Amino acid sequence: MEDDISVRHVAVRTLRLLGYNVLEAFRADEAKRLIENTAINLVVSDIVLPDMSGCDFADWMRINSPSTQILLTSGYLPEMTTIGTPSSDLPFLSKPFDPQQLAETSACVA
Repeated sequence: MEDDISVRHVAVRTLRLLGYNVLEAFRADEAKRLIENTAINLVVSDIVLPDMSGCDFADWMRINSPSTQILLTSGYLPEMTTIGTPSSDLPFLSKPFDPQQLAETSACVA
């Protein structure tokens, strides 16, 4: 889930090359509709989104799909975001990231 289309395209392309079946979303409400009644292994989400913070979405995922792994990303330092900071137990990947960094981090999470 990423609102920046260029970042989303890099992430989607990388994850597909890694063998993931990828559902992509611009906003949290769109992501919720896409994953309804679907088993999800990994969510990669920006922290700062138009309709809901990635941290709040992670909390929602923990309630609705506790086995789903979550990787948060941001171009801001986590402590500088006013929308929320990732829980210390959630993996975090700083933007900008390259495909190799995403591949390595997602492999450690999933």
